[in-house]
Amino acid sequence: MSSFWRVWVRTEADRLEDELAFIEDPDDPIRDAITETIEIARNAARGRSDVSSWWSGSDIENAWRAIHRGQEHLLLVAPPARVRALAPEIAAAVDATFAKDDPRRRKYSARLKHLSAHEGLDQFEREQARTMWRAAHEASDVAYANLRSYRNLLLVMTGLLLMALAGITYLQDRAPDTLALCAVAEPTTTTTTTTTTTRPGTTAPTRKAPPKARALRTNCPTGEKVRATTADALAVQAVGALGALLAAAVALSRQRRFQTPYGVPLAQVYLKIAAGATTALFGVVLLQNEVFGITAPGSGQAILGYAALFGYAQQAATRWVDSQARQLLGTATTKADPSRALIGGDAEDDDSP
Repeated sequence: MSSFWRVWVRTEADRLEDELAFIEDPDDPIRDAITETIEIARNAARGRSDVSSWWSGSDIENAWRAIHRGQEHLLLVAPPARVRALAPEIAAAVDATFAKDDPRRRKYSARLKHLSAHEGLDQFEREQARTMWRAAHEASDVAYANLRSYRNLLLVMTGLLLMALAGITYLQDRAPDTLALCAVAEPTTTTTTTTTTTRPGTTAPTRKAPPKARALRTNCPTGEKVRATTADALAVQAVGALGALLAAAVALSRQRRFQTPYGVPLAQVYLKIAAGATTALFGVVLLQNEVFGITAPGSGQAILGYAALFGYAQQAATRWVDSQARQLLGTATTKADPSRALIGGDAEDDDSP
């Protein structure tokens, strides 16, 4: 389980603690509130992840929410120069978090420009800055929660596909005719000639025995045999998964960011591999039954070649998954949190796997 976010949380907690040195009143209750948020964030980052916290995202979300509360509290007590210095960072968070047609974006941007240029700073302006940063933080936190939920959904879908494939493979082992993975080859016949021996001086007719048909041959993914076996189903699934992995690798080569707190791109790859094995299995069944109007392949190597093609073709079926992931990754990217921002550029320019 990735722990890079722990490093960023600890770094942000250290920076927030450094800001406490600039607070003029050491007995200010807000200073104590900031200290408490720092401790909460550090405790969350210090804990050891288990499957439950990884699935629910409790540690990472508690840590970042604590950091955000501390940053918002800081605006109430930090020196005016420090608050003005933070205005561009808040403006970046607003621009990155809110949609262009959101009325809050224009209003907040105008107030932050005024705040940056205004020498004086009263309590009302501090509260305004705090409200704007809180709104950006809340939107970012919700986006990351949605991203985690989507990651979990992809993993559940992957698990269901793998369970279905395991069940089909088991049925194929128990009942070899469950899936028509093999196509009947053209039967060959043999003809025998018999000659009858007669008395000298007479000619006996030569008779041909009825043709004898050989046992039917079937072209299966793993070679010619009487019927399909579990090995044929596994071979098709494995080659289809490799085709899907190739499709994911091509997409990853165009991707400019690889590390996120919830590993959504990796979950996409898992789903593509399972989907590739599934599309390959059923694609070969349809091909062997000549559903596509194509003559069934005449060798196991050709069948596996089609399986790889069907596995790669899962990209068409999972394109909507990639589109949704790009949208969620884009909303989760915020310039106000370099640690939480995805590496490299805007989400709109990204090609997810």
